[in-house]
Amino acid sequence: MIKRNEQTCARSRPLRWACPAPVLATVVLAAVVLAALVGTVAAGSRPAQPEPAAPKQAMRQTTPGGSSQISGTVFLPVMQRCVPLDSVGLAGPETGTIGLTQTLTAMVSTASSRLPVTYTWWVGSQPAVVHAGGLEDVIEIRLERTGAYPVTVEATNGCGVVRAERVLTLTTRGLVAFERHYAAEEPHDIWLLDSAGSGMELNLTNTPDIDEGAPTWSPDGNWLAYSAGTPGSKRAIYKMDLSSGQVTALTDGSRDDRWPDWSPTGDRIAFMRNLPDLAPNQYYPDIWVMDTDGGSQQQLTDWLWQDDFPSWSPDGLWIAFTTDRDFNGRDLWKLEADNPTHLVRLTTTARPNPEQDERDEIYPSWSPDGWVYHTFVYSNNEHDESELLYRVRDDGSSREQVFNDAYNRYIPSFSPDGSCFVFYSFLGGGDKEVWKWCDGYTAALNLTDNEAGDEFCAWSPVPQGSTHIP
Repeated sequence: MIKRNEQTCARSRPLRWACPAPVLATVVLAAVVLAALVGTVAAGSRPAQPEPAAPKQAMRQTTPGGSSQISGTVFLPVMQRCVPLDSVGLAGPETGTIGLTQTLTAMVSTASSRLPVTYTWWVGSQPAVVHAGGLEDVIEIRLERTGAYPVTVEATNGCGVVRAERVLTLTTRGLVAFERHYAAEEPHDIWLLDSAGSGMELNLTNTPDIDEGAPTWSPDGNWLAYSAGTPGSKRAIYKMDLSSGQVTALTDGSRDDRWPDWSPTGDRIAFMRNLPDLAPNQYYPDIWVMDTDGGSQQQLTDWLWQDDFPSWSPDGLWIAFTTDRDFNGRDLWKLEADNPTHLVRLTTTARPNPEQDERDEIYPSWSPDGWVYHTFVYSNNEHDESELLYRVRDDGSSREQVFNDAYNRYIPSFSPDGSCFVFYSFLGGGDKEVWKWCDGYTAALNLTDNEAGDEFCAWSPVPQGSTHIP
């Protein structure tokens, strides 16, 4: 808060005083009264004079100071005192989430008879906003980039200016990234939504001719990595800076790179890469890792058929993935990221006769407490091609179905505290939607509920209350 400075009465040269208007008026009034008293006493000491023959009309003349004098009587001008504002306070959040509205209130602390009060707001590099109002003013802010935004408000009633400042820090806390498309052959875009269910949605990519998907967050929530390419072509891995919107290619896409997963330690990105010289519809990927700038690309698996869908463990030491190493269905394995020859099998669901095995376990994703969630796929008429959500401990023990029903649910992504997760599903029929499940829920909450196809969702890792901006 900035308070006004009190003015003082200063003598000016040679014989004049520079004083506030109320002080000057008081001095002039006292002089007039004194002059009237002196005149009365003097009149009482003079001898009586004969009355004039006839009164003359009083003459009006204006004095240099602006007062009017009629027949020796002085009338002072009416002076209205201008009361400056003492200070202005600024109330509202110091942190917020991009895409959501933040409300700030400015309040002047001294009531003044001189209204209106004019408020001028500056937020970051946004153009100034000017409001005329009363003793308080409200501004609503909705910004789409992360960062620390200086907020300044100035208030004036014409008698002086007061100012207040603060910093509003915006992160991706509580947001869910996902991919969306509106028709079967239409490319996907990367979107954000509010996990609280407010309905706020934000299209991050909005590229009609490019297909983007499988978003993954950096640990600080300020970057998103994803795969992208023109429909029907090979894909590359990209990352987007959410403080600026700048997009950077991490791979050149010559070998069809997909399914990025950002390490919880923040230094590497795992992804799956197809064998070289294959057509886009040929699919024999292996697991790779690279630095977050695209450097130091390293192949971790070298299998004849399919190693895919990499997913980092919460401690950043292991990568779970799906593989068909037994040639009889697909199971979950994990490898040590810094020692990729160290492999551990997590599930074994193959039937005795490999040719009859019609069960796959795909799409691994870790919970904060070490469970590996995955989709268990029946691909035969006996089970109506069910795709059910299961989980298993990271040592391969205690495998169990998560929900005791026949609905499909895919790739849970957990809130930072582990109490909730989002997934995509055909729950309720219709299109794929993004849903939320929390401890204590009796039914999942539909976060999208529209005619689009929404899938492959990821919850921002920024914890509640965090203000970290890299």
